[in-house]
Amino acid sequence: MAKYGMAVDLRKCVGCGACALACKTENNTKFERSGEKFNWADFYIHTEGTYAENNFKYQVFPVGCNHCTDAPCVENCPATPKALYKSADGLTLNIEENCIGCKKMSKSMPV
Repeated sequence: MAKYGMAVDLRKCVGCGACALACKTENNTKFERSGEKFNWADFYIHTEGTYAENNFKYQVFPVGCNHCTDAPCVENCPATPKALYKSADGLTLNIEENCIGCKKMSKSMPV
């Protein structure tokens, strides 16, 4: 079985969101609605300091689906029937019409 991975150079990431848009397009997930996000890939922005004191810094961390072997998002999916499942070849997949947009996927994984 093939194992895939992705490397992101955090020194070059500016948080443009292209990775999240590409993931959303490829996996055909819904757009944000009523404050609920339906992303497998997103990004977290860490900030420190203040702009006024000229010591403001930020760093962008892409957060993508890692297709974990024992995926906590699949286990924690509250939808009935479940929206997330593992395929025979180990991918974490989504059944869009079952997704209720609960955000448990992002809450179940550390950032």
